Order: sequence, then C-alpha cells, then structure tokens
Amino acid sequence: MDLLLEQRNDKDAVIVMTNILSRDPADAKVLVNRGSANMRLGNAADGIADWREAANLGNAATQNELGRSYMPGVPGVLERNTAIGIEWFRKSAAQGDSAGLRNLSIATSQHLPY
Repeated sequence: MDLLLEQRNDKDAVIVMTNILSRDPADAKVLVNRGSANMRLGNAADGIADWREAANLGNAATQNELGRSYMPGVPGVLERNTAIGIEWFRKSAAQGDSAGLRNLSIATSQHLPY
C-alpha cells in the first residue's frame, strides 16, 4: 500500500486499501490514505466519506482536512458551512494538531480567508 501511494498509483492503492478495510473498517490510517487517494482520483464523495470516518475515529489531521473542506465546500459533495468547518478545526486543535490550531485561529479571526 505505501509503495503504491508513494508512486501515486492511487487506483491500485484504493483497491488494496479497500481490501484492508474489509478486515479492519476502523483503521484510521488506511481511511485517511484511501480518502486522499480518492480525492486525487476525483472521487470526492468517497474521499470525504473516508475522511469523515477517520475524523470520527479521532484522527486530528483528518479533522483539520474536513474543516478545510467545509469552509469553501466541495461542489456536489459538501455545501459550504463555516460553522461545521470551525467545529472540525476545534476538534483537531484540541488534540494539538498544528494545522488545526492554525486554521482555527484563521477561521475565527476577523480576516477569514475562506
């Protein structure tokens, strides 16, 4: 799986990760990676679904990514919702994730770039 991801062979990596998740559906690392691979492949709905599952399992980096996704929205998948985006940033920041902390600060400042 790691080699396929390093080679950016996302299509084959998704197949391998799907097999892994069939045995262990709560493997947050695999969910994060499959979500990212799906996003690169243009499968945003599947990517967001995997990220949401990993975020609900407590993965701070993915909580931040969901926050980033909600801020502008993802056409056809997520409507723009800054309140939900900020909540995901809060969850990420609460775990000390540096990107989550930074994005929470930006999103709650007067200079909202989203």
